[in-house]
Amino acid sequence: MVELTDAGRDTCDRATPAVDEIEAAFLAPIPAADRDRLKGLLRTLIAAATLPS
Repeated sequence: MVELTDAGRDTCDRATPAVDEIEAAFLAPIPAADRDRLKGLLRTLIAAATLPS
């Protein structure tokens, strides 16, 4: 089992705003409704990839 340490949690907390900013800039050319649809489709693909075979 892998557990996130307190230092790891702090690192993730500090990195989250930067990740959000980069994602927003990357997706900015796409209309908001399409961005939401793209994110939903990507979540579907990720979920399908993690299902047991």
